[in-house]
Amino acid sequence: MIKKKSLKQNLIISLSSLLAATLIVIYSISFVNTHNEIQEVFDAHLAKSAKLIYGLVEHEIFEKDKNNFSINFDLAQQEKIFHRYEYKIHSQIWSGNNLVYNSSKDQIFQKPEQEGFKDVMVDKKYWRAFTIHDAKSDITILVLEKQSIRNKLTNEIIFSLFLPLLLSFIPLLLIIVATVNKRLQPLDKMSDKIKKMSTKTLQPFHDSDTPLELKPFVNSFNALLARLSESMESERRFTDYAAHELKTPLAAITIQAQLLLKNKDEEKREEYLNDLMQGINRTSHMVNQLLTLTRLAPEDKNIEKENFNLRNLLEVVLKNYLSDISQKNLKVELICDLEEKKLLIDANRTYIEIMIRNLIDNAVKYSLKDKKITIFLTKKNNLLHLKITNYGAEISAEDRQKIFNNFYRVSSEIENDQGCGLGLAIAKKIIDLHGGSISFESKNNLNSVNVCFS
Repeated sequence: MIKKKSLKQNLIISLSSLLAATLIVIYSISFVNTHNEIQEVFDAHLAKSAKLIYGLVEHEIFEKDKNNFSINFDLAQQEKIFHRYEYKIHSQIWSGNNLVYNSSKDQIFQKPEQEGFKDVMVDKKYWRAFTIHDAKSDITILVLEKQSIRNKLTNEIIFSLFLPLLLSFIPLLLIIVATVNKRLQPLDKMSDKIKKMSTKTLQPFHDSDTPLELKPFVNSFNALLARLSESMESERRFTDYAAHELKTPLAAITIQAQLLLKNKDEEKREEYLNDLMQGINRTSHMVNQLLTLTRLAPEDKNIEKENFNLRNLLEVVLKNYLSDISQKNLKVELICDLEEKKLLIDANRTYIEIMIRNLIDNAVKYSLKDKKITIFLTKKNNLLHLKITNYGAEISAEDRQKIFNNFYRVSSEIENDQGCGLGLAIAKKIIDLHGGSISFESKNNLNSVNVCFS
C-alpha cells in the first residue's frame, strides 16, 4: 500500500517544485538573452580587431605600390597589444587577389566576396568571420574566430553570472521548509492534542495563533467535541441513574421470584406472581423514562420543529389512558374555546407528546377515585397555555420546590405506585428545550401543572 504524503510534505514538494521551475525558466530566458548579448559583444570585438588591423596597415598602402605591397611588421605582436583574445583570432589580408598576410600558416581561407559578418565552415569547424574592404586601395581584411571558442567563453561567462542564482536554490528551499513548518504549527499542535485526547479529556482546542483559514475547522471540531462530550456525559448519566434507581426494583424482583419458587401454595404463588409482574412493569417504566431523560439531557436548542395543533395531540394522548381513567372512575374534561389557528404551535411533536403523556399519566395516577381531571387550553399575551388539574393529596411547599428534580418522589398512598420520580423532570426539560416554562401548584387537594409555550 502506497503511503500518502502529509499536507506538510505536499506543500514543501509543491513549493520546491514551483521554485525550481521558476529558477529554470528564469535561467533559460536569461541564458538565451545573455548568450545573444555576449555574441554581440564578441562580434563587436571581432569588427574592432579588423579595423585595428586596417589602421595599422593603412599607411603602408599610400607609401608603397599596392602591386608590390607586403606586410613587414609583426602584426600578430601588434594584435596582442590591442585584443585580449588575440591568440584565438585568425586574420588574413589581401591586396587585390594577392594574400599578403596570414596570421596562421596552417590555415588559409578563401577571399570573401562580401563585407560584414558571416558564419563559415572549414574542415568541419565553424568560424565566425568579419570582412572589411577598402575599394580605393583594394585591400581586404578578414578576421575570424572559432565558434567553439566563442561558445566556451560565452558559457563560462554565463555560468559565472548565474552561479549565485543556482546556489540560492538551497537557502530558498530551507526558507520554504522553515516557513511551512512555522505556518503549520497550529495543525501540529492540534494533531498532538488530538493524539493525547481520551474520553476523560475532551477539552476544546483554543489557540490565538490559529490562522483564519483554520478557524472554521477548529470551530467545527470544537463543536464536535462538545457534542461527543455531551453524548458521553449522557451515557454516564444513564449509567449512574440506572445503577442508582434499578438496584432496588431489581432486588425486589429477585426476592419475589425466589419466594415464587419456594412457595407451593397456589394463592401465595399467585400473589407473588402479581407482585413480580408489578415489579417488572415498574422497572420497564423506569428504564423507558431513563432513556427519555438521557436523550433530553444535552440542551440542544436546535431541535427539529413542526407546526401542529396542540388540542389534536392532547386528544390522541388521552385515548391511550381511557382504560386507566375508567378503572378509577375519573371524569376528564378538556376546556378550550380557541379557534384552530390559535392552537397551532411550532415545536418538536415527539417531545411535546412525551411531555403531555407524562403530565396526564401523573394526573391519572395520583388522582383520587371518582374525581375529575380538567385540562385547560387558553391564550394569554399571545402565548398558548396548558393547564392540567386533578384532585389528590396536597403537596407541601417544600415538596413543590423539588418536584421537578430528577428522581424526586412525593410520598404517596396510591396502591401499586410505579412512579420513579422522572415524569415531571422530563416534562420540564422538554419545555425548557422549547424556551417555555412550567410550574406546579397545590391547594386544598387541587393540584395543577401549568405549561406556557413560547
